Amino acid sequence: MCKVEVCDEAGPSGYVLKRQLESMGVKCVVVVAAELTGVWTPSGDDEALRDLIRAAREDSKEDLLRAERSLVQRGV
Repeated sequence: MCKVEVCDEAGPSGYVLKRQLESMGVKCVVVVAAELTGVWTPSGDDEALRDLIRAAREDSKEDLLRAERSLVQRGV
């Protein structure tokens, strides 16, 4: 029997491919392409929390910009 191991380039799409491959018994290491060194891969829960925090941060930035524009329009 042949043992299959692969690597996947770290990127903005998350770690879905890694999790799918590993669920099929294929070892997958996420790597930095230029260096081919492995990187830490978050669990599904960790990744979901990270995405939630990023979304909240973006929402906060947009709220702050709206508030600043409102103050400028009022001459404050």
